[in-house]
Amino acid sequence: MLVPKQVICPLKEKCNIQFLLSSRKVFNIDIKIDPSSIEIKEKEEVRVSKDFLVTLTIVHKHTGSHRLCLNLTSENHSLVTDRFCCNIFTEETVTSKGDACVSDSADDCKNPSALKFICSDPTTAEYCRKSCKLCDKQTKEETEQLFIPPSPTNTSAYSCSPGLECHMMLYLKRGYNNLCPEVSVIPSVGASVHVFNNSDCNVCSVDVLIRLSLSHPGQRLQQCLQATDYDFGSTERRCYFLENVQHTSP
Repeated sequence: MLVPKQVICPLKEKCNIQFLLSSRKVFNIDIKIDPSSIEIKEKEEVRVSKDFLVTLTIVHKHTGSHRLCLNLTSENHSLVTDRFCCNIFTEETVTSKGDACVSDSADDCKNPSALKFICSDPTTAEYCRKSCKLCDKQTKEETEQLFIPPSPTNTSAYSCSPGLECHMMLYLKRGYNNLCPEVSVIPSVGASVHVFNNSDCNVCSVDVLIRLSLSHPGQRLQQCLQATDYDFGSTERRCYFLENVQHTSP
């Protein structure tokens, strides 16, 4: 599965981190954090075929970046067999004062007909959010949220070993007619991405299979996926940064 590198979390709200452990042996997960900055609310381990899907629910107490590390140890905690660390990041809230929206680009944020589209794309929403805080209101009140926890948060960063299969699980809100939204891949250079729908009737989820190119080691790319609810014609796009690096055990 993709290894988290930087997870974007809201301030003082629950945030999920998911990863897959390939292990047939009994193991323990030791979590290393600064408890003054990060609180572990819940840890869930679910057997998936021969692997374990682990979901951490955390609360980030402060803005900025703080480190979270996981050690996979033997049954008696005497040997560390694998480890990874990631940054938990929360952006500082920007408060608009006076003429914060004075440029022509910021005026685009004020166009009601364009605002929904602008705020659904993280690359354009970032400017509106920082300069005018318009997309904060738009996202909560007018843009339909289709991805739900524990889906990875938007603009988070992950690493995947070149040439190997990496998986990302996405979860979606069921539509008006009890149908699941459709997830499509926005093509990108350097990644082969396929989406597989889960047949489980109780949960709307997709397994995103990602394979990064062997010919571009060290590459960092952006991969976007879009969910569409055809009942209401609403869409939501989420983009992630993928790093093409080899993961090695200690």
